[in-house]
Amino acid sequence: MISRRAIDRAGDVLISETSKVDELEKARDVLNQWRACHVYPLNTFNSYLRSKVRNGRFGIDAVIAQRLKRASTIINKLREGKDHDIKLLNMQDIAGVRAILPTITDVRKLEADYKLSKRFSHILHPRSKDYIQEPKIKDGYRSTHLVYKYQNKQHPKWDGLWIELQIRTKLQHTWATAVETMHAFLGKAIKTRQGQKSDEKWTEYFRLVSSAFAYIEKTPLVYSHKNMQPNDIQEAIRKCEAELKALEKLRAFPVAIKMITEKASGSTYHLIVLDTRDPNNKTVTVRSYGRDDAGKANEDYAETEKQFLGQAEVEPVLVSSTNFKEAYSSFFADTKAFQVSLGLILSGKWLSTLPK
Repeated sequence: MISRRAIDRAGDVLISETSKVDELEKARDVLNQWRACHVYPLNTFNSYLRSKVRNGRFGIDAVIAQRLKRASTIINKLREGKDHDIKLLNMQDIAGVRAILPTITDVRKLEADYKLSKRFSHILHPRSKDYIQEPKIKDGYRSTHLVYKYQNKQHPKWDGLWIELQIRTKLQHTWATAVETMHAFLGKAIKTRQGQKSDEKWTEYFRLVSSAFAYIEKTPLVYSHKNMQPNDIQEAIRKCEAELKALEKLRAFPVAIKMITEKASGSTYHLIVLDTRDPNNKTVTVRSYGRDDAGKANEDYAETEKQFLGQAEVEPVLVSSTNFKEAYSSFFADTKAFQVSLGLILSGKWLSTLPK
């Protein structure tokens, strides 16, 4: 295991404007080693989550996925949080596992199962976030996040590592994948909010859609929309859609779904590279790895990130999922479910389906 001092030192080097090339190289190596340390705890969380969901209480449509945060995202988060004492060592979402469930009732049931379980030995962080009850003000993101400190008597080597469990509904997931897709294909900093004027229009668009979806699921709206009625939100979305033509763009994105799902078959890990440098020829490539090839998959992931460092149009990600197509649809623009839900809102048909 890498020393605590070396890990935090690497984080400082990665965000320093005065770091030398050789220092940055060493720091990235430490970051990659530190990230790879989370693989075993992450896999155990994944297995436990699957066993819970497969008990049948959450519907056959439940989807489970896991991911390690991209190096570029980790570095950006360190930069943004340097005034709030966010360090590489204490970053709580380097490794994450996700459950996508049919309804809010299912989400709350699974959440309660975790919180009340006496068999689950890991330590729940008191600052875990419920973004369903309080959607993120800045972008409208909705999901519940349970953050755990890994604790295992049989494998104490990994004790103290943080693992984040996200639980969300399918409707919340379609929103999140639409945001990811728009960000990946158009270069819009919707999630990272880099302060560009055009991005604020996209951010408000997705905030409004999030509030519309909250009305459908009978959960709290984004704070800035708390006094808006369904008709008001619908009209605001229509105005944004007329200007941004988001649905038109989503439908136009070229995809290679068949190729990706075929490559994913029978494999556990998948290194996806989305390349949008040529707007007329966006491509997706996939390298798949077996269950026992986690080490090789992480090495190739780190090398690919290094190869395309600084090129925002090329986005690599290493994923593992029980249902590859649905859980990571944002990387090949499978946003049909989002389009259908948004179409109902724009047409006004959703108003008759809202809970009374």
